[in-house]
Amino acid sequence: MGDLVFACEKLSCLISRGAVYERLYQPRTIPKDIIANLHHALIGLYAAVLRMIALCHGLFLKNTAKRALHAFFNPGDVKAELGECEKLEAQVEYEANNCERARSQEADEESKKLLHILQQPILRTDKNVLSLLEKVGEKERLEILDWLSKVLYGKHHKTVKESRTTNTCGWLLDHSRYQEWQEASGSIVLWLCGTGEVKAVDSAWILTNHSFELAGTGKTFLTSRVIDEIQAGLQSSPNQEGFAFFYCNRNETERQEPLSMLRAFVRQLSTINHQSHSIQKCIKDYYNECRLKASEPTMGDCKEILLKLVNIYPRTTLVVDALDECEKHKRLELIETIDYLLAEASNPVKIFVSSRPDGDIKERLKDRANIEINATDNQDDISKFVNSEIVKHRRWTKMPVKLKTQIVETLQQQSQGM
Repeated sequence: MGDLVFACEKLSCLISRGAVYERLYQPRTIPKDIIANLHHALIGLYAAVLRMIALCHGLFLKNTAKRALHAFFNPGDVKAELGECEKLEAQVEYEANNCERARSQEADEESKKLLHILQQPILRTDKNVLSLLEKVGEKERLEILDWLSKVLYGKHHKTVKESRTTNTCGWLLDHSRYQEWQEASGSIVLWLCGTGEVKAVDSAWILTNHSFELAGTGKTFLTSRVIDEIQAGLQSSPNQEGFAFFYCNRNETERQEPLSMLRAFVRQLSTINHQSHSIQKCIKDYYNECRLKASEPTMGDCKEILLKLVNIYPRTTLVVDALDECEKHKRLELIETIDYLLAEASNPVKIFVSSRPDGDIKERLKDRANIEINATDNQDDISKFVNSEIVKHRRWTKMPVKLKTQIVETLQQQSQGM
């Protein structure tokens, strides 16, 4: 389903772009042989697009069981057609560039502007983001926010970020699944799963080829890099988007409690950047109501408030690290809340989750877009970590070069992605 949704979005972009090229590059402004090459490339692309539409239409008409059966026997048909479209798209782009070079100065400026708009990211603006804010004093604002959540999520992120080896975790940001998740215009979940294959090292290890859950694969560091990336993008973007994150931790009671996570999300979505002394009106009203009734937020309350908040922002991103460290008997309700937001929100909600593949989590997230960490992905990060840490050993400078090389190579080879 994830591939189908991505395919539909890709197709709409290709059709729109082709229409603009047809309007922009006319025989009266471009030599006939050059425009003919573009038209030939467009015909090939349109044929592939029609095949893709037919495939998507047929799959969307199937019920869940038939679609699952089709996916089992034809796991790569959607991606194969997408790959063909992308190859033909590259040819169209090449011919369009030739047309652009040959185009005279009398080109239709309006069409050129349309093409420029298509190539720019969607500008997400919504007057509700600002119109629903209410001015409050700084003291009252902080009082409301602390009442919502006292979890020091900012401190938790800073601790992880400062411990992360410099220039690591970049492979995740370049991963095709992550980029699809980032660029998607609709609601979507991405699951970062810490699993992989571990080879036998000695008799204490599991036998070769047995599947093994990798502890210490760097899920939390990778999540922190994602948070940094999103925060940096929001700082430089003209869009007023919602963003919230939470680091679960089995060693701290409040950080393994689902209600604590939802309250922290509500707190973070209650205010927006560059708008000090303001808070969402619905939050202030809820705070006053609870104080009057001597009450506090419940899971049900947070669920409904979060839906109100994500519908205020044109797009909202939620990041959850180490979901498996959340209380096991309660996290099903948390996952159901996430599903509720995805299903009921009128505006896009993008959710990033990292966890080990515990049975209940795997059952609920296995059909979502996911990235599985393995030793190959982490190899460069492990090398940087080893090289930055090993030099701190007091005897390192006195060791022979041959021994140093052997130590580094052994650590890198036997790390198995950890």
